[in-house]
Amino acid sequence: MDEQDDKSTKAELKLCGDIAVKRKNYRGASAFYSEAIELDASDATLYANRSLCYLQMTEADKALRDANTCIKLRPEWLKGYYRKGAALMSLKEYKEARDAFEAGLKLDPANTEMEKVFQEAVEAMKKDDLPEKQKMLQAVQLEKNRHARGAAATPAELLQQRTWAIVLSQPPLASLWEFTEFPVLYTIFRKRTL
Repeated sequence: MDEQDDKSTKAELKLCGDIAVKRKNYRGASAFYSEAIELDASDATLYANRSLCYLQMTEADKALRDANTCIKLRPEWLKGYYRKGAALMSLKEYKEARDAFEAGLKLDPANTEMEKVFQEAVEAMKKDDLPEKQKMLQAVQLEKNRHARGAAATPAELLQQRTWAIVLSQPPLASLWEFTEFPVLYTIFRKRTL
């Protein structure tokens, strides 16, 4: 095939993909877009369209990969950031989704749809963050109660406390170390040396 035939075939494949999307045949559409990408891997539109298909097929990882490729090929195009944000929302990566939508808003501050999804990502971040903070506060309160009655935490509880500390990117509280880990570690050490 010569270059003119490739362009013609790519246009036909893209058209078939577009028709399949209108019919909500996302698997078929993604196959057409994939074939077109094989002919021209530098067309950002094909990646954006296939990203939409992957999102509709609940294959968010693939949708994100295509959105990132779209942005790499055409960083000034709003649609790539929209697709990236949508894929990240589907993956429940709300902070990264917010960042993608924000990058899109920087390109077109007056875009109401991008503003709307940006706000949705911000709200999702707030809702997602709330349960973790509540669990951490419960763990701290449990530890205070345990310390007040002189009881040590179990190894499983220590692991859970450390995990929450890592998840929240905060160092473990001094009281957790001083009043729970040291007696447990000391007991384990004593048993091994006896």
